[in-house]
Amino acid sequence: MSMKLLGCLKKHKPIPRDYLYIDETRLNSYISQISTISTSQRSPTLKFGMSGTKPSISIDFSTQLREKTNHEKVCELVTYLEKSGHLSHERPAIIQESGDYVNVTDFILEECGASRILIPAEGNESGKPGIVIWISEWPLERHSDFLRPPGLLCIIQDSTHDDTIHTAGFSHSSYTWLQALLYQLGQEMVATKLSSEYPVPASGEYLFDIMRAQYYLRDDSDVFRPYPLEWLKQKGCILSENRRIEVLYRIRNLGGDEIGTQNNSEDFTVSTFAYAIAIWAASRSSFKG
Repeated sequence: MSMKLLGCLKKHKPIPRDYLYIDETRLNSYISQISTISTSQRSPTLKFGMSGTKPSISIDFSTQLREKTNHEKVCELVTYLEKSGHLSHERPAIIQESGDYVNVTDFILEECGASRILIPAEGNESGKPGIVIWISEWPLERHSDFLRPPGLLCIIQDSTHDDTIHTAGFSHSSYTWLQALLYQLGQEMVATKLSSEYPVPASGEYLFDIMRAQYYLRDDSDVFRPYPLEWLKQKGCILSENRRIEVLYRIRNLGGDEIGTQNNSEDFTVSTFAYAIAIWAASRSSFKG
C-alpha cells in the first residue's frame, strides 16, 4: 500500500470527541426507549492443550454483554433522531407573519460559539458549586431576512429531567429566555444565588409563573437585553471564554425576545431555552475562516 493511500485513509478517520458534558440519566432514558443500553461483543480466548504428544493452541470466541459507552449512545440517539425526523440543525425562528416557526423539532444538534457559565450555589449546604448553563448569543449563521430570526440560546445542565416543552409566545414579554432560566433554577436541586434573588415559585401554570419574574427584571432590562453575558457577570456568575462547541439539546421553551430597548422591529428575535444532552468541543476542521 502506497504512502499516498495511507495518508488519505488517515485523513478520513474521525477525530475523537472531547466531551464537555453528558446528561447520562436523560441519555439512558432515551436510548432505553429506542433500543437497549447494553450491547454484545465477541471476545477471543486462547486455549492451550495437548494433541497426542504435541502442545496445541486454539482460539475460542465467547459473547459477553457490556454497557454501551456514552459515545456510542450519543451517536445512536443522533442517528435515530435524524432518521425519524425529530432532529434539526438550526435553532428556531419565525419566517412570516403567520407566526409559524421554522426548523422546530424537539431535538437540535447545533454547532455554535458559546460561553460556559457557573451560577454559584447559595451557601455550601449542597456541597455543589452551583448550576452550569451555556449561552450562545447568536447562531453561526444570521438570518436577517426572517421575520423573527433565531437569537440567544440558553442551555442548562439540568438535574430535574423534566422534558415538558413550552412555547411562551410573543405578546406577553420580551424577557423570555431569562424568565425561563429563572423559573428552571427554582426547580433545580441546588439553590443558587440567582434563584434566591429572583424566586419564581411554581404554581403549575408555566406562563403565569414565568410572568412573575417581570417585576424583578424591569429595572435591569437596559443591561440584560443588549448585554446578557454582562448582566450575568454582574450577578456574580462565573463566565468562561467563548468557545466553539457542538451540542445536542432538547427544547424547553421558545419565545420572543428583544435585544434592544427601543421596540424596533429588527430587534425582536426568537430565543431558545433548552436542556443539554451532550456537549463536545467542535473539531478544528469544522472551523471556517
